Amino acid sequence: MTTNPEPECVRLKQRGAEHVARLIEGMTLEEQLQFWRTRTQALRHRQVEQRQMTNSGDPRIEARRSNYPPGP
Repeated sequence: MTTNPEPECVRLKQRGAEHVARLIEGMTLEEQLQFWRTRTQALRHRQVEQRQMTNSGDPRIEARRSNYPPGP
């Protein structure tokens, strides 16, 4: 009997979790909460920027879009 190799998405998730664990290692609970607040704020900022680029017709975004098949 052979085992199926782990899907890449599982390996990526595990790697990400290990990375975050290293980043917050040794932090107090309050420091961890601040870490997540800061990271969440940065993510929201990047999402706003991404939406603005998408809506502006930026050619870099249009080039990326052409790499994906149309949605349903």
